[in-house]
Parts: sequence; C-alpha cells; structure tokens
Amino acid sequence: MSRLSLAVLAAVLSMFPAHFAQAEFAADRPGSTTLESPTPDWTWVGGAGSAVTLMDMRNDRYLAQFNNGVSTLKLAIPASRNEFYSIETYMARMYRGTRTDVVTVRAKDTLKPLAEIQIPPKSYEGMSLLHAAGLTDDDRFLVSFNMTPGQSVTVVDMQDRAFVGELDTTGCALVYPTTGRRFHMLCGDGGLATLQLDAAGQELARSRTSSFFDPQADPLLEKGARLGRAWYFSSFNGWLYKIDVADGETRVDAPWPLASERQRKRQWRPGGMVPLVTDPENNRLLVLMHRGGTDTHKQGGTQAWVFDLASRTRQAVIRLRQTTQSLHLTRGKAPLLLALNDDGDQIDVYDAPSGRYRHTVEAFGDLYPALFHSYLR
Repeated sequence: MSRLSLAVLAAVLSMFPAHFAQAEFAADRPGSTTLESPTPDWTWVGGAGSAVTLMDMRNDRYLAQFNNGVSTLKLAIPASRNEFYSIETYMARMYRGTRTDVVTVRAKDTLKPLAEIQIPPKSYEGMSLLHAAGLTDDDRFLVSFNMTPGQSVTVVDMQDRAFVGELDTTGCALVYPTTGRRFHMLCGDGGLATLQLDAAGQELARSRTSSFFDPQADPLLEKGARLGRAWYFSSFNGWLYKIDVADGETRVDAPWPLASERQRKRQWRPGGMVPLVTDPENNRLLVLMHRGGTDTHKQGGTQAWVFDLASRTRQAVIRLRQTTQSLHLTRGKAPLLLALNDDGDQIDVYDAPSGRYRHTVEAFGDLYPALFHSYLR
C-alpha cells in the first residue's frame, strides 16, 4: 500500500470514536411466533416450487412461510383440528438420489412439524393441481393421487397418523372428496369413478358411471370446483357439468352452456390453471374466461363471469386488470376475489360482490405459483 493510501486510511479511521472498534453486537438468533386471530382472507400461495407462503390478502400482509421440499403444492386443511397437512417429496441430493415422500403434520398457529408419516414414494408430481390430494369430509383420511405412470391412490389415517394402504385406480385420476368418506375420480373413457372408504380406511365400495363426456370431441377440464356435496366441471368448449351424490348414488346432470350462442361464435371459453371457483354464501360460480380457438384451455383469462347456479344465468362480468391464470375466492360474508396474473408474480385483489379492484400483491415468495388454499376451512 502506498504512503498516500496509508495516510488516507489513517484520516478516515480518526473520524470514528476509539470505542467503535470494540463495539459488540448481540447475536441474532432464530425464534418463533404464533399466528393469532386468523380471518377468512388468510390464504396460502404456492405452486411447483418449495416455498409456500401465507398472506393476509385484505391487508396485503406477509404472515408466514414453510418449505415443502421439491414437491408441487399438495395441502389439506382439516376443519376439526388445529393442524394442516402437506404431502412433500425429498431427494437425497436435492433433485436426485433416493426419493422419500411424507405427509407432514404442521401446527396451524406456529407451522411447526408435529408429525411425519412416510408414504410410498410415488405421489403425483407435475403441473400444479388442486385435486392431487384431499381429505374425506370427516377429516379422518387423507387420499393422495399417485402416477408413476400407473395410477393409484394412497390412503393415510390422519387420526392415528399412519399409512393405511394403496388402492389401484387404473384409468382414473385425481381425487374429489364428497360425502360419506367418498371421493370421485375422473376417468379416461369420459366416465367417473366413486370410491368409498370404511372406518379403517379400506375400500368399502366402488362404482363407475357410464361416459358422460367425449374425451376426443370436448374433453373435461380436470379443474373442478365444489359447492356442498356437488362438484362442477367445465368442458374445453364451455359446457358446465354438475356431479352430485344422492342416497349414496353418483348422479351427473345434463350439461348447460356457460356462453350464449353469440358468445360462442366470438370464441369465449374457459381456461387457465384454476378457472372455476364457487361462492357458497350466494350459490354462485365464477369462471375465468378468454377469447380463443380450439385447445386454448390453458390460456389465461381476461374476465371472470359470475353465474347464479340456481337459475343458470350470468349475473355479472368482472373485467380483470391483467391476463389471469388462477382464481380464488376467500370465504366469509365479504369475500375477496384473487386473480394471479399470467407471469405468476402479481395477485390482483377485488371485492367479489362488486368486482371493484382493491390492490395488487407482489411479494409472496415462490416463483410461478399457480394455486391458492384458504387457511381456514
């Protein structure tokens, strides 16, 4: 170092008090906190990455985050316990090596792991889907879809916290829980399978409908929405199907069109990652719509159409600020409509009843999330 440099350094150091070099700093140690006073607007945001983030969407406030390994997001929220379940995949060398799949039981208020249940290393991994796993209505059994590419369902007893077994479901995919420890699965021939579990989590009954849609002419979007005991599905071309269970029997109602003949000529159709959400308070269905040709079912939407399910009529149109890939409706008397943009880095928040834009949420962790889950069920 030159004499000039030494002189400059000495002059700089002389500007600070003598005790500056002896200052001590307290160690910053990790701690924990407790989530209190949850509201219906608290929402999990995640997708095909490792970070799952909890946001207060009404107040644009970050609340918490946890890591779910290298999994696509597979959450299940029980109504009867202060815990939630995450199906997670881990590799011995991050993205290679021995694979381990577990169901992690976490406390709702601290996110601390309470238990870990090992399951066969074959849970579905791929495109982010809301229906890769679900709880039976009594919160007793978690059912998780497997594709290796063989298709099956893993059953886990969440009361005893134990792996129960695996059910072969060849030709049928995903899980849509309904009443009485039942769940539906969509099948490749255009039909629907319904499986029922007994008190031990073993298969009690299984039924299969005949084909009710044509997988070649107008396939069904697998992205359904539940309201009560009924599930709603749209076809690629915008025909809405209702699947119900009455007296233990699965029933498929005749479909009805979301778009009028004039709107269909203008090529209005549903699409996106999560195109359907239900509003239980008002018996309504919101559908993400776009204008596009055949096989544009993955294209994001520019409008959310609001339908009254009793009259099967469109009541309102919410014009979205950005092209949107996923919708979510928070619960409660004054729900919010969440609209995740096509780039996956912004969530526009609207008042659901009026469609009025409120604000945009930008900092919520993971890259390219696609799914929302309500914190409360």
